[in-house]
Amino acid sequence: MVKRYTDEQAIAVMRTAIIKYGTQKKMAAALGVTSQYISDILNGRRPISDRMAQAIGLKKTAIFEADK
Repeated sequence: MVKRYTDEQAIAVMRTAIIKYGTQKKMAAALGVTSQYISDILNGRRPISDRMAQAIGLKKTAIFEADK
């Protein structure tokens, strides 16, 4: 079964990844993005991109639900 994550849970996974890299700056350098980009994601100013999701071990998908 596939585990689904909310945006908040995905950001928590990202924070754990930052700890593994040591700092946001080191993670940004390793992934070829800016530390500001990572900060923007963590602070809700940008969504997690497909590339960032993959970098932290997740796969971004869209889920549609029907109204009842």
